Amino acid sequence: MIHENNKEPFLAALENAIRTLETKLGPNAPFVRPFICDGPITECDVFIVGVNPRENMSFWPYWNGSDYAKRDWEKEYLWQRYKRGITDMAAGREPDALASRTRKKIEVFCQAAAPAHVLETNIYSVASENEKELDNHPGKDDAVFSLLLRGLQPRVVIAHGATARNYIARSLGVKVIANGSDPTEFTQVRRWNGTRVTYIKALRHLGGRAGSAYGYGWMAQLGSRVREIIGEPS
Repeated sequence: MIHENNKEPFLAALENAIRTLETKLGPNAPFVRPFICDGPITECDVFIVGVNPRENMSFWPYWNGSDYAKRDWEKEYLWQRYKRGITDMAAGREPDALASRTRKKIEVFCQAAAPAHVLETNIYSVASENEKELDNHPGKDDAVFSLLLRGLQPRVVIAHGATARNYIARSLGVKVIANGSDPTEFTQVRRWNGTRVTYIKALRHLGGRAGSAYGYGWMAQLGSRVREIIGEPS
């Protein structure tokens, strides 16, 4: 969580970074969606980090410069997926579920972690159907995420997917143990000038279909452990 004296400079730098990325992408690019949270971003002490968003939805209607309106975003997310499902059925295609596996698992986690404030974010802010589409794309720019990580200095970082895991390991200068099987086990490292311990967990991508992917009960256990960590002295 960011210090009170640093909030305004951080928020100004964040908005500038997002606007700069949008300018770099140009008017016909997918929307930028750098993060989702429920309320003030400066209270977020937990990061759950993927590679990039899939849903191409505008960021600005839900952001007032300091708070993000996650519930309003969620309504639009479900509406967009519903409309796409109707189009797919009309074309004879199998529609996607109303909410993706990743979205449902993140929601279970956030509910179990409450009252901890969770920032749902990605290394890259531009939407695409898959990671491969980011190759040689101007949206493959980590400036916004790098600012979020440095500015908010989260107490807990959960990285899902190999790209996110490797990025966090490089950024924090640690060897991230592949500790995905046990929801209570974290890699601990003293970061942010040695002022406190940061808890890091590396997972496979939450959208995976494999039998080893994480179920909803597992995600609830993970959220409960994070709630305990946030409640402990730093």
